Amino acid sequence: MDNFRLISYSASHICLVCYLMVFTKWKYSAGKTVVTGIVSMAVLIFLEWVRYVNLSRGEAETWTIVAQIILVQGTTLYMSQYRDFRGLFTGLTSSNYVLFGNLIARIVYTSGCNALVSAVTGIVINLLLLAGLVHYLRPPYMEFQLVNRKEWLGLCTIPSAFYLALMFLMSCLNGTSLQQNLAMLSLLLTLYLTYVMIFRLINSVNKEEKILMERDMLMTSIKALKRAAEEAHMAEQRAAIYNHDQKHRVRALQTFMSKKDYEAVERLLNQEQEALELPVGSHYCDNVPINGVVYYYAEAARRKGIQITLSLEIPERLPVNEWELAVVIGNLMENAVQAAGDVAEAKRRILRMTAKQVRGQMLIEIMNSYDGKIGFDKDTLLPDTFREGGQGLGLRSVSYFAERNNAAFDCGIEKNMFFVRLLI
Repeated sequence: MDNFRLISYSASHICLVCYLMVFTKWKYSAGKTVVTGIVSMAVLIFLEWVRYVNLSRGEAETWTIVAQIILVQGTTLYMSQYRDFRGLFTGLTSSNYVLFGNLIARIVYTSGCNALVSAVTGIVINLLLLAGLVHYLRPPYMEFQLVNRKEWLGLCTIPSAFYLALMFLMSCLNGTSLQQNLAMLSLLLTLYLTYVMIFRLINSVNKEEKILMERDMLMTSIKALKRAAEEAHMAEQRAAIYNHDQKHRVRALQTFMSKKDYEAVERLLNQEQEALELPVGSHYCDNVPINGVVYYYAEAARRKGIQITLSLEIPERLPVNEWELAVVIGNLMENAVQAAGDVAEAKRRILRMTAKQVRGQMLIEIMNSYDGKIGFDKDTLLPDTFREGGQGLGLRSVSYFAERNNAAFDCGIEKNMFFVRLLI
């Protein structure tokens, strides 16, 4: 039995590392990540050999199992870009994942097949299961990992509890009868069914979030187009007035020339030059969608008596989706306008926005005054209050944007001003 377990569990470690490689968002290069996985797999197999060949059963075996668990979780957190409960959850589910193939291999072995055939059966089952997980669950799972939510801590308790329950069941059922194996198999199937239901729910949540994001993008587009239409209408009105008055200016110019009143001619020409140089609208940056959004909220800020300062070096072409970034800026400015507008003291209603190039990247910073107290969630580091100070609303979508576009996102309090910084 020990030889079978050595072969079967050693083979399962190969599948476990493959699972980690597939379901982990890598922090390092492919080469470094693959080498880390291979080294971890080799150490796991060595510990398996130590467990069944070089040690007697008892406390030493328990410590070997603990070392394997620590190694798996440590490897996951090292490879993962998310060194928090997101990475921990991936490591915990990897141990649950290989249990199914191991149990099938055990059932095949106890039915009379040799150790090698039973181990190969377990590998095939685990690989088929991995293929199914990659096809059906990996896309929503990778998408769900983009944002660090409070729910990740609760999710980590599910694989932990099931693993402990299975280990307890195995220790109570020391035999290898078919009924005992089926009892453990039913527990595993319950676990997998729980995972399926969880990720179906996650997928539904992600779809709803995408719908909300698309709605925000549509509203942002409408605001930008509305601003462009207003500017075009104002330009048409100015052009119509200019054309209407043009013939009168020509006649006046002819009259002044005939009277040799050159000072009046000069004054009229100066007025003509000023008319030609009238601004066609508020131009804050070269990017049309972002310029439209900034214009919309800048006007809203001025209506609330907010002292607004804008300095934007945003190019026409961006390395990210310009409409998504416009939505993000719209969310941030909406928060800032709401918070600054609620400040009781009029002279403290302040909003500043800057965007500049820093070492080949664009740094966007929005600062605003506020009244009240802003608390921060210890897990997400985002404001946990949506009413006091007006902050919090929309910041999760900003965090989501930053995660998906490998941007740096930070927010906090500085000199009695709330700030948000986004480095793209």
